[in-house]
Amino acid sequence: MARLGELLKAAREKKGLSLREAEEATKIRLQYLAALENEAYDQLPGRVYVIGFLRSYARFLGLDADKIVQEFKDQNPEPYQMEAELPSEKSKNFPLIPAAVGIVIVLVIIFSLAIALSRPSSPENPNTTVQDRQLEGREQVSRPQETDGVSLLPPLEGRQEEAGEEQETAKGVNVSVLVKEDRCWLDVKIDGRRDFRGILEAGESMEFEGEQYITIVFGNAGVVEVVYNGEKLDKLGRKKQRVVKHFGAQD
Repeated sequence: MARLGELLKAAREKKGLSLREAEEATKIRLQYLAALENEAYDQLPGRVYVIGFLRSYARFLGLDADKIVQEFKDQNPEPYQMEAELPSEKSKNFPLIPAAVGIVIVLVIIFSLAIALSRPSSPENPNTTVQDRQLEGREQVSRPQETDGVSLLPPLEGRQEEAGEEQETAKGVNVSVLVKEDRCWLDVKIDGRRDFRGILEAGESMEFEGEQYITIVFGNAGVVEVVYNGEKLDKLGRKKQRVVKHFGAQD
């Protein structure tokens, strides 16, 4: 078979057309038509353009376009270096997909950050002391087994009313706690506000003072010695027994 460029040129001349006339009819630039006829394929933007222009030009000249294209592929099995690739209609839409996915991901991240920043943090209990926070973890491990035998006085509201009525004669309340052996977990509230929650080891002691009342939860009541307003009290309970004790100013 004759060279492709010669076939194209001969067919054009047979029609009595110039390259300029062929350019106007095919809408393919004159320099590209000349490159096809001279088989100077490197002057075209790329292999895809070469095949597309060959097919259009061959059809315009009345040649077998499929045969011309196949002959080109047989003669040029390796693709040329292309400055630009002619995208198909299908490939034009592909970049939109990852772009859309990227936008969705960014929006999700922004939305999540907005929710996280707008969510209010849990305020720290102003009644919790530094020692309370330090011993919070130990409390979970060392809280003794609760048993029956809890000692409770009348409801707190009643005690508050009594304290209000006797305010003139009230002298306050003082409670000292000494751990004789082992350890004891304490939860202490003074006048309705938590003053201490933690563990005292054997030999450790603490003193608490209030205006109206002090409520103490003893986690190991059998190992503590309690002095209430200067008076030493009897044992509050057994070892490992949990006891709640209320100490009032005029108890």
